[in-house]
Amino acid sequence: MRRVATAIAVWASLTCVGVSRADDGSAGTAIATRTSARHHSPAHSIQPKFAKSAVHAALAAEDPRKALRLLDERTIQLTPAERHSVAGQAYFMLGKFSEARRELISAVRLRPAGAVDHYWLARTYAASGSPALATSRYEQAHWCGMETPELHYHWALALQALGSPLGRVERRLCPAGAMPKPGDFTLGGIVVSITKETPIEITLCEQNSALGHALRCVQLDNDCGDCWKLAGDIWLAAKEPATASAMFAEAAELLRGKARGECLLNWAQCALSLGELDHYLSRMRDGLILLDKEVDSARLAAAFDTVAGEVALRGELSRQIRYLKLAVELKSTPTRRIALAKALMQARDPAEALSQLRVAREEDPTPRQLEQIEAATQQAGFFAAPP
Repeated sequence: MRRVATAIAVWASLTCVGVSRADDGSAGTAIATRTSARHHSPAHSIQPKFAKSAVHAALAAEDPRKALRLLDERTIQLTPAERHSVAGQAYFMLGKFSEARRELISAVRLRPAGAVDHYWLARTYAASGSPALATSRYEQAHWCGMETPELHYHWALALQALGSPLGRVERRLCPAGAMPKPGDFTLGGIVVSITKETPIEITLCEQNSALGHALRCVQLDNDCGDCWKLAGDIWLAAKEPATASAMFAEAAELLRGKARGECLLNWAQCALSLGELDHYLSRMRDGLILLDKEVDSARLAAAFDTVAGEVALRGELSRQIRYLKLAVELKSTPTRRIALAKALMQARDPAEALSQLRVAREEDPTPRQLEQIEAATQQAGFFAAPP
């Protein structure tokens, strides 16, 4: 399957660092092995590369209670740093973040070059609502040798949580003869957008940003649907719907269930921004079905409202009326029927407009809505009166 090429150039000038090693001479516990599944989430795919002991096997089997029980029995020979590291990971898996933080800080003190320990301490900080502390630990894990999709995925999430997904942004003149695209790496940064007028200017964001790490994650593992979706989310927030749409298209092929539903809803927003109204509606519908098992009539009706407003701006009155009628059928409200009545009056159908307004009056309108109904009724009645 074709993969979007924009991720390949990002971080291309960096040297891929090697795997760190634990102080007992074996590979670090959390250096990931890649799964062979078509879709996997980086959130849970870090497992021990080697089941060095029963306690590591328990962590690999996602059985943190067994891992802690084995540690308490003191029958397994581990270095003090590894014992703290394993305990910290187990507590993290149980959601006991204060205990996890205590153990992992001890591991880092005993093994300051242990990438795994920095990584899990970062995960603990992030889960505890401290993304700034998390980003510094992710950076330390990277300096200590970790280079995995999981690292860059969670690093991107932490930077995104800080509220600045692009980091420092600057505008520069496009080099003569260059034809960069959003996502390309050039001039020491990542291309976010390009002006159409001359002289051509490009907007660059820094490499160490949520977008940079999301693209690096995709480059390292292009079969990870969550990675593609994260990149799409960041592009959408950067107001680049075309690039975001390409990312969501890849994610939608890989994700399943509710994760795919959320992806489709965001992809729908791209379609709306690009004026692809039919795609917007179909993705909204499919996404809502995946999220709620059955179509959420209120949210789908709101989607039809949105499309009705878009086509109204284009002067397509018949389509506006069609979408408003669909919205009313899904979830009737006084506001929707008033909007439909006004559109019907523009289409010179005052009789149908009056019918919609009568129904709106029976739907317990607010005082403000009642005033609107009265004004629209007078206007429709004037149009309906014989000459």
